[in-house]
Amino acid sequence: IIGQSSGLKALDNIIGAFEDGDLIIIAARPSIGKTSIISSLTIQALADKNGVLIESLEMPAKKIMMRLIAAKSEENLTDLKKGLVKDRNKFNETISLFDTTDLIINDKSYPTLTELQSRIKATLRKNPNIKNVFVDHTGKIQLLGKTREDIEIGQISAMLKKIARDYNIRVFLLQQLNRSLESRDNKRPILSDLKNSGNIEEDADIVLGLYRDSYYNKKKQSIYNTNT
Repeated sequence: IIGQSSGLKALDNIIGAFEDGDLIIIAARPSIGKTSIISSLTIQALADKNGVLIESLEMPAKKIMMRLIAAKSEENLTDLKKGLVKDRNKFNETISLFDTTDLIINDKSYPTLTELQSRIKATLRKNPNIKNVFVDHTGKIQLLGKTREDIEIGQISAMLKKIARDYNIRVFLLQQLNRSLESRDNKRPILSDLKNSGNIEEDADIVLGLYRDSYYNKKKQSIYNTNT
């Protein structure tokens, strides 16, 4: 294929592949699965010998690694925290996959736009095999407050799009969706749900809006049980 497979067949059937120079927005409400998507995409990229940089602005690097290991080894995350492993061989194979200089996780929180830009560029110059950069997430980038918030968010997407083009890589930016989505009967996200989108829609090559039916069904059932 031309580009990077997502490793998710249903998604690949829709988009084909993520191409060099692409800015991909992954947008969702909290607890829907943004971190799970990062894990799946990272595992696929490393399997294809493409390096990954994760700018984890919210979650410590250790927690990201635990989730990656659990996803790849198909072990329960809670069991891993307790030191329990069901399949030691598969677990060891997973550790070997992640024991590589092609996976870098930065977890310094609340960088300014300039700090984030400098950090990503410095890492890319030192590690030319990195072809995928994940930034998690927009809300954890320090805004200077010199102009409207939506304009500053637009500056973030424009900067990341330029990095994707200049370094011929794929950049994934995670983004929160507006809370107003929760008041709709149909919770499936649309472009206008992007929080403080600014120029994000214009800069993005692909926008993935995540929806998990089981989350809302469970929530609905919980409300029903409470009321009855």
